[in-house]
Amino acid sequence: MKPSQLSYQGDIKIDLNKTDAVFQDVQSNMFQNVTLAKHFQYIYEANHSQLSKQDIKEDVLDKMQLLGLNQGEQLLKRYPFELSGGMAQRVAFIMSLIRRPDYLFLDEPTSALDQENVKKFMHYLIKAQEHYQMTIVFITHDINLVKDYATHISIMQQGQLIESGEASSILANPTHSYTKNLIAIAHRRQAYA
Repeated sequence: MKPSQLSYQGDIKIDLNKTDAVFQDVQSNMFQNVTLAKHFQYIYEANHSQLSKQDIKEDVLDKMQLLGLNQGEQLLKRYPFELSGGMAQRVAFIMSLIRRPDYLFLDEPTSALDQENVKKFMHYLIKAQEHYQMTIVFITHDINLVKDYATHISIMQQGQLIESGEASSILANPTHSYTKNLIAIAHRRQAYA
């Protein structure tokens, strides 16, 4: 969906069966005393009850491979509290892929990651987006990340949409003072990095 097709007033109708979200603190959305294998099993049972346990395992391992989690068999035996931030993000992302959403909302998915893991996560995110052909709504305060990866952006200030369009156009010629300030701050941060 392109920003020009979006409705900015009135009600927006969303089919929640085709939508999923991964929230900022992914580990708080997982049962800490349940293995990842059980987490995946619960999600599959709720969404694809016709699959056998073997089919579930194979599908999870395929998704793990796609997202660079090559130690899949061992990972399935682990608990959420045993995961690094980057690994937890990818596991939560896999959990959302199980539902096969058309629209996936990611809330600050890179905020707890170092620069190396941000690049890895974004690589896997793009790979999965292309593979599953879904629209990803990426919520972030990181303008440099937006500059590197976004095709379209919407800038919000205090819950109000203030600017929306092609990322390259808005980043090159912002019209709103808030957007100009965000971009200036991002440039200063990049200069100090």
